[in-house]
Amino acid sequence: MSYQTIEEYFAQFLDDVETIEVKFISSHLPDLSRFYKLKILICSNIKLTSLPLLPSTLEKLKCYNNELTCLPLIPSTLKELWCSNNQLTCLPLLPSNLKVLSCHHNQLTYLPDLPSTLIILNCDNNELTSLPPLPSTLTKIECYKNNLMCLPDLPSILKELSCFNNQLTSLPPLPSTLEKLECFRNNITCLPPLPSTLKILVCFDNQLTYLPNLSPVLETLSCFNNQLTYLPPLPSTLKELYCFNNQLTCLPPLSSNLKMLNCFNNQLTYLPLLPSTLTDLFCQDNMFLDYYVKQDKLSMTEYITKLREQIKITNQFRELFYSMKYKKQFQDILWFHVREPKIRNKYHPSNLMAMLEEKEDITLDELDELLEKW
Repeated sequence: MSYQTIEEYFAQFLDDVETIEVKFISSHLPDLSRFYKLKILICSNIKLTSLPLLPSTLEKLKCYNNELTCLPLIPSTLKELWCSNNQLTCLPLLPSNLKVLSCHHNQLTYLPDLPSTLIILNCDNNELTSLPPLPSTLTKIECYKNNLMCLPDLPSILKELSCFNNQLTSLPPLPSTLEKLECFRNNITCLPPLPSTLKILVCFDNQLTYLPNLSPVLETLSCFNNQLTYLPPLPSTLKELYCFNNQLTCLPPLSSNLKMLNCFNNQLTYLPLLPSTLTDLFCQDNMFLDYYVKQDKLSMTEYITKLREQIKITNQFRELFYSMKYKKQFQDILWFHVREPKIRNKYHPSNLMAMLEEKEDITLDELDELLEKW
């Protein structure tokens, strides 16, 4: 059925309908007051420039991907507001029962007070310079691509934080429940202690000189384009490591589950043993020997296999060299600082003179016996 006007389109819906999804392109919607049971209104992707007064029963409003410059008064019953990809410069007062707020890709310069029931906040790609106090119920925050200078205290049950592409110089203490942290492309100089629950850490394009101890369940570490000179011990769960464009001189032992290693453009002279799980390796622009350079005729699998053999041989020689080196150092220390002083003290001529002074007359046999004891 075809409709000439938006009013004709809405005429098909019964007054007691609970869900309306608008698919008729229009700049406006008609009066919605007759829909006295309406709970869900979906009017996205239809080029709306305005919304009418919303029913007092509404619980979910999806009006994203339109041309809205403002929103009407939001009913107190609303639990989900999806208004991203519009031209909004501000939001109305938010209802106290709201659980989801998705307002990304607008022109917002500030957010109103956030309700204490909010679970998900997505406000990325706006012009925000700060965030209001965050409710303790939040489990996910996406505030990237704004002009944020700092973040407020984080909720204690937060699981995901994406705050990249801002102007942050530091982060607040991280909650013990956090599983995902994306803070890349900021001006952060150091990270706070990482929670033991963290699985994904993406912190590239900052000014980090070191990393804190890593989570024992970390699976992805992306820390390239920083000023790192070393990495902390890597957890056995790690699957992807991107640490290129740093100042690393060596790598710690690699995870037995590692699949991706990208460490090019550092100051590495050798690689640790490569796990059998590794499928992708990028290590060019370091200070390696020739056999580290991948030959074009070799597949990645063949290259990693051959390289693993070479590294094993090299590491065996390295271990042998240092074991001999430190063995020699230990022997020298033992002789010069322990044994030689004892010998010098015991066999110093003054000890013999002291023994002879006790004997006024001594025979040759007695002298031989004295020397034997000395």
